[in-house]
Amino acid sequence: MSGASDSPELSPCPPLHVAATFSEKNISLSWDSCSSAHAYNVYADWGKGFERANFKPITSGTRFVFFRTSDTSRFERAVKGHSVTLYAVPVYDSSIEGEKGSIVTTSYFKGFETVLSQEKCKRIIKTADPEYRKLLPKGQSITADKFIRAYVRLAIRVHDIYKNKIDPSNAGACVPFSTVAAKYFTAKGIPCYRAQGSFIAEFHSFNLVIVDTKEYILDFTSDQFIPNTAPVLIPLSHCFIDSTGQPVNNPRGTFTVMYRINQIYDPKHLNFTKTKDAQWYQEMLDSLLRE
Repeated sequence: MSGASDSPELSPCPPLHVAATFSEKNISLSWDSCSSAHAYNVYADWGKGFERANFKPITSGTRFVFFRTSDTSRFERAVKGHSVTLYAVPVYDSSIEGEKGSIVTTSYFKGFETVLSQEKCKRIIKTADPEYRKLLPKGQSITADKFIRAYVRLAIRVHDIYKNKIDPSNAGACVPFSTVAAKYFTAKGIPCYRAQGSFIAEFHSFNLVIVDTKEYILDFTSDQFIPNTAPVLIPLSHCFIDSTGQPVNNPRGTFTVMYRINQIYDPKHLNFTKTKDAQWYQEMLDSLLRE
């Protein structure tokens, strides 16, 4: 007997193509199988360099759900933060790992976050798809020139108040802040609505503005999900996350819906209640309007 194996030699796996769907608390990864692989490993980097995310090699299939771990005992609303990068590699019988596959990064608002300059605002206004379906076909629109001139000054004021008064890891404050923004922007010449629905799968309230008849999400409390991203200004046509974590329009294949809208409120129908917390927001709005 020669001792040679009767089974044919298997060729190495090509780099694994990873696709992902996203929720508030995890990222679900999937990739193509490779007959040469005995198992798979997933590596993740959320600010400290890449570490293996799975406790033991994955032998049950070509899927893995990643939950971010916290360095503190404090509950984190932003489970993933804004810096998680993942990839998968094949593992062969000899425990040797193959070539690194494609990268998935949680870049949900990339290019549409912290919009506090006219230059950034102007660039975003050009990205909207004019053919995308309208939620408010009869809503009040503003021209791009008027919006860009007025937006930055108003957005900076609301953003400063949010950063100085609210800890987004403890309180989202999305409903009262989107109410303040809707009434304040509208009073200052930018028609602005409050929208209610979800960010991915969690309840959320934000704003909707219509510029040159195209609709945009305006979110001053996105920090409760992804730290240091507010204010977000993103065309409604781009509110999809592709399988690598990037915001896209006209999504194909694996994707996640970023913003869902169930109800839209006209600012003239929005009022604060008589509770102590609500009165604090009413006073904030009154102070903004006096400026």
